Amino acid sequence: MNNRMQASQWNPREVYTREIVDQRIKNCVSYRGWKHTMKLINWLNKPYGDLKVAEVGCGTGTFSLTLALLGASVTLIDFNDKVLENAKVIYGLYGCEANLVKADCLMPPPDKIRAAFDIVISGGLAEHFLGEDRERCIVFHKQLVLKDGFVYVGVPNRFSPFYWMIRLFRQLTKTWTISLEVPFSSAELKTYAKKVGFDDYYVLGNASLYRDCKVYMLGLISAIVGCLPDSLGNRLRDWKNHFRSRNRGSTNSDVCEDMKEYCLNTIKQMKDVKYPLADTLSAGIVLFASNNCLGPKCSYAEKNP
Repeated sequence: MNNRMQASQWNPREVYTREIVDQRIKNCVSYRGWKHTMKLINWLNKPYGDLKVAEVGCGTGTFSLTLALLGASVTLIDFNDKVLENAKVIYGLYGCEANLVKADCLMPPPDKIRAAFDIVISGGLAEHFLGEDRERCIVFHKQLVLKDGFVYVGVPNRFSPFYWMIRLFRQLTKTWTISLEVPFSSAELKTYAKKVGFDDYYVLGNASLYRDCKVYMLGLISAIVGCLPDSLGNRLRDWKNHFRSRNRGSTNSDVCEDMKEYCLNTIKQMKDVKYPLADTLSAGIVLFASNNCLGPKCSYAEKNP
């Protein structure tokens, strides 16, 4: 087995319209990990406009885009030129700019980005490596973050029943196309954080179990549709897209919601809610780590910087 996912599988496969990215932003800011990040930014006591953010293995860069909309300076890092160019186009949809850096997260970072960022983010990256490469990926994050900043590493949870429900179904139906994906446990993330030398770290579940149940049941339906003959599957997808368009109204970019205001309103409306089992069973888990201190060590529901 290779120690990393096949390079061709990182290539962008979708043309992203403003409507599609709007929906990705709304989805991103609805998650517990994003909301906790906003609380930690508040704890840093820095205006959004003074923040320097890096996203490693950036993909579409949606998480960092939410911060760019709020005024942060964003650097997108990836080893794939196509991914970087695609992200640049997406940011252009919102009049946002990003610094593009081609770099491999398994290699030492270029000097220009070492210890340069208040926040270093990755989501859906570290699980695509094995063995020592998993540690190298975490080290790369640590080398980028400032002493007073923090790291966000989002990965699938090894103990999530929702994750395995979808994955096993797709493997049984031969619709699982990812060449390498090994989910993490919370203990493994903490072990790596300690091993690479972070001074403070903890792991949170990214969503409530109720949220995971809804999302992954829809994912199961999508997986079932993927097993149907193309003619029937395409017909169902067309119906779904038509239904979504009717409920969202016009897709004209001139009347799209202001995503900056949407993010700010989400921050204003955030509430501390307890999710007793989320940290153990959530489909996604997030490592928050710092070279210094992340404030009081407590749960999302109790942490109020």
